[in-house]
Amino acid sequence: MAKRKRKNAAEEAIAAFVVILAILWILNRQAFIHTLGRLASLLSFIAVIAAAAIILFLLIVRWRRNNARSVTQSAPGAKTQTKSGNRTPSKAASTYSDAFVQGLEDLHAADAASSLKTWSLELIRKLEWKRFEMLCAGFYEAKGYRPQTTRTGADGGIDILLYRKAGPEVFGIVQCKAWNTQPVGVKPVRELYGVKAAENTPLAVFITSGDYTEDAKAFAHGKALQLITGDKLLKLLMELPEQVSSGLLHRVTDGDYTTPTCPSCDVKMVRRKTGKGPFVGREFWGCPQYPRCRQILRISALTL
Repeated sequence: MAKRKRKNAAEEAIAAFVVILAILWILNRQAFIHTLGRLASLLSFIAVIAAAAIILFLLIVRWRRNNARSVTQSAPGAKTQTKSGNRTPSKAASTYSDAFVQGLEDLHAADAASSLKTWSLELIRKLEWKRFEMLCAGFYEAKGYRPQTTRTGADGGIDILLYRKAGPEVFGIVQCKAWNTQPVGVKPVRELYGVKAAENTPLAVFITSGDYTEDAKAFAHGKALQLITGDKLLKLLMELPEQVSSGLLHRVTDGDYTTPTCPSCDVKMVRRKTGKGPFVGREFWGCPQYPRCRQILRISALTL
């Protein structure tokens, strides 16, 4: 009812305005033309002001977005589960200087550009988590399977799906953990076996750059569940034909293969340092798109 009244009032106002213009046209055509000119000028002025306001608003939005991206503070205080399964610092932190970060990037680039001719356990443990997954997928591809890596982010306990060359159905599932400072426990191994049962796949493989606890090994014993350590993976790589092994080595170490990738944004992270709180001074990797992305990884979980 109220909307109808407002509509009627608007129609009456428009009608009255039209009547006034008609009267001006009948009584004085020159006054009518003058009135129309003033209305046109007023509408043009309003249009210019509106356009200027829109442009100013867009500039402010762009400035705030760029300023947010350039923030050099660390991630927030809440603990976050990392890709490697470790807890991150619980307090806010400040980054190193831009020059220090650039120096680290230069060191990574120089290391990546070095001539690598053979696999070693040290090299395998230097690989960031995404390159480690690339290595595992490449190995199974060399063995005649058709690997398919899952998307970046939550993977549901599966990093790689294995297909036979001539089959559309999944033959096996692979979970990869670039863990060097602690062995993989029984919990993630048991979870992988549960996923295998849910997916009804013939094979499940857990690959780590480190080792497994005795409980994890005991749980996998006698099951269609393979546990591959860093030492075993090195042996398998060395058993590949030399040309295949060298090609895989070149692919995995092309560019920066040590700086971790953000599990959420799929971009290289930057090295930072906790500035306060109980973990003050502890180094970690943070997403460069903070604060939009607050993903962080503990360095101790990725390196020896």
